Amino acid sequence: MRIVELTLRNFRNYEHCRLFLHPGLNILVGRNAQGKTNFLESIHFLSTGRSHRTSNQYDLIRWDTTGFFLHALISKRNIQVELDFALSSDRRRELRVNGVVEKKLSALLGVLNSVLFTPEDLQLLKGPPALRRRFLDMEVSQVSPVYLYTLQQYNRALTQRNNLLKSFQGRNVNRVALETWNEQLVKYGARLTILRQRALTAMAKQAQPSLYAISLGEESLHLVYRPWGYQLELGTDEAEVGQVFREILEKQYHQELRRKQSLVGPHRDDFACLLNGVDVREFGSQGQQRSAVLALKMAELEFMREMTGDYPVLLLDDVLSELDSFRRQALLGLVDRGIQTLITGTEASLFTGWQDKSLLIAEITDGIISIVD
Repeated sequence: MRIVELTLRNFRNYEHCRLFLHPGLNILVGRNAQGKTNFLESIHFLSTGRSHRTSNQYDLIRWDTTGFFLHALISKRNIQVELDFALSSDRRRELRVNGVVEKKLSALLGVLNSVLFTPEDLQLLKGPPALRRRFLDMEVSQVSPVYLYTLQQYNRALTQRNNLLKSFQGRNVNRVALETWNEQLVKYGARLTILRQRALTAMAKQAQPSLYAISLGEESLHLVYRPWGYQLELGTDEAEVGQVFREILEKQYHQELRRKQSLVGPHRDDFACLLNGVDVREFGSQGQQRSAVLALKMAELEFMREMTGDYPVLLLDDVLSELDSFRRQALLGLVDRGIQTLITGTEASLFTGWQDKSLLIAEITDGIISIVD
């Protein structure tokens, strides 16, 4: 999969930009706050329907304009797909895939798959569980409509159940209504748990050889799924997982009434990354944590390729300065595997050894892109 052409109009600090991308490596150089991250953000938005920097889509509209427009021509598996997205400040939104209007934003998922790696991702293992859940959700939702649907239904049941818990006053508890939402929570929660467990197992198989290569064979990696915030070993039978879910819900009943929120379920999932049997979050060095995150990103690429038959587009936003020369070389190896890569940096010196692999080197200045000969 690759982007042939990308157009931005009134997106962030871009008034108008149209760029034909190289199928391999695309290097974008510029000083800070010139628009390098904005350019990658536009691709990530077309992949997922959301920004990795803001929860408010209207923040993406260029100052003093009424809306933005994005267009991408995508080539995958010998076919071409045109993707158009427009958003106006009066809350009108239009999404077109090959000229056909799509009403749901989720229709974007799977059209243009991408993996984004930013300096903030180096906090993936050190940060709260919500970051790791988001990592899994964004990865798997791009390639699995079943996962996306299950996640949406679970979140709907969770919201309704939490609203019901908040409505209870004293002993005035509607057990019938609560049980109705318990059934929905368990049904989709058990299914989501199994899907996450499978995805994490598949990723672990890909991440382990990546870390082995990065560490010159000195470190092994193991990913441990912690469903619902517990250290449980669950099988893959939906009925059995659902039964365990119900039992824990019952034990937490009085605590949930007191706190007026759901305390059990995939919304509290987490996973641990073990290097040589040690939790890298708590005991790993900064270098080990960076190696582990890099291995996870490599595994994400391979997981998507296995699911779709195509590598996603790789977006690397100013990460070279955070990595040593050996880890930079590991990233360079991804380009050699035929993955379209867009990488940003503030200094051309960071790309020593990279230029001969690219037919596109561009400089970005205040939202204007200039091709470098």
